[in-house]
Amino acid sequence: MASIYDKLTDFSKTDGVNPNLGIVSNNAEIHFEGDNDRVNRLGSTDPEAITWYVPGLNRFYAKVYHSNSIALDEKISVETSIDGSSWTPLSLRGDPVTVTSDTWNRSWISPLNPLPANTNYLRILLI
Repeated sequence: MASIYDKLTDFSKTDGVNPNLGIVSNNAEIHFEGDNDRVNRLGSTDPEAITWYVPGLNRFYAKVYHSNSIALDEKISVETSIDGSSWTPLSLRGDPVTVTSDTWNRSWISPLNPLPANTNYLRILLI
């Protein structure tokens, strides 16, 4: 069972990151349960992606902070790939939303169904 644990303190475990994404730590205690390492857009509203290469990946979980004014599935999507070129969107499940402040929520997301066989890449898109 292939997996990866990435706290995203930097991008060293990723295979690719769009240049308009960065790791931010602002307002960690106020909105984000003290989480000082979060990926966020850096001034862009365009879709941005972060990709991991994990040969034989068969599961993932991701902690996601999101505004409580927009549905999570309107802000994030996840795709898998065998070759890093052709991507398959995943249906996601989220645990019950936890309110972290008056404007932010936290959810843990995971695939609704098993990942496709021979998955080698995982891409999370901020849309």
